[in-house]
Amino acid sequence: MSVYFVAHQDDWQLFMDPNVSKDLIDPYCKTLIIHTTAGDAGNGESFWRARELGAINSVLFRLTSRLKIDEIEKVISINDRNIYVAEIHNCSIYFLRLPDGGMYGEGFELYNYQSLSKIRLKQAESICSVDNLNEFHSLEEIAECIDSILEREIAHFAKGERHPLILNLPEFDLALNPNDHNDHFNTSMLLHKTDLYQQAKKYAFVHYDIQSSGRDLIGEDLFWKVGMFCAYHQTVMEVEGYSTIDESPLYKVWSTREPIYREIH
Repeated sequence: MSVYFVAHQDDWQLFMDPNVSKDLIDPYCKTLIIHTTAGDAGNGESFWRARELGAINSVLFRLTSRLKIDEIEKVISINDRNIYVAEIHNCSIYFLRLPDGGMYGEGFELYNYQSLSKIRLKQAESICSVDNLNEFHSLEEIAECIDSILEREIAHFAKGERHPLILNLPEFDLALNPNDHNDHFNTSMLLHKTDLYQQAKKYAFVHYDIQSSGRDLIGEDLFWKVGMFCAYHQTVMEVEGYSTIDESPLYKVWSTREPIYREIH
């Protein structure tokens, strides 16, 4: 089982592909994509829901070559909390919907300046999801929820057998991944708190800095990476009228680069 643990709904397409793409089409691989924040950037519900739909449509685009695609969206109970998940073919996409902390972890006014950074550093007593369904009082509580999600998926997919667990997470070494988004770093720190972190094989992925050190993708890998990001972008544009690629010219660079990652021992 391969788990991609990210902060925002376009992180895995931009910084972890073609690894995600290859797992999605592997009939023997269960793929999980877990988004910690709503990616709201201080905007309201229609914006973060558009980003979630964009992530789902990215997966659907990659699976267009499959003969049959089953898709189920639902809210499940995990540790007495309500978590939204979309299940598509052999992939489960989870959305924890915690508030986006912004580039530096300061948070946004609409969600009372909450952030993963503040709960990790104990600068806040709690953090509440943007849909107001879930409240956590520590990073450890969120980590317990993550462990329960992973155990649920392992039990469902493996049917009693223990399959190798691979965790893919944002690079947390700031020397290797400079000037990155605060949510990326704290998402990685969150995964460090889980019980399953020590048991799994782990890979850390550079995010923003692939612009300066990554190599260009070519061939089919390039096609699918650009295509998945475009599926995300077009969804957000159609639903919310927001153009992701107009935020920065770097999106066009990130979407064409090979990932940079290392195994964590």
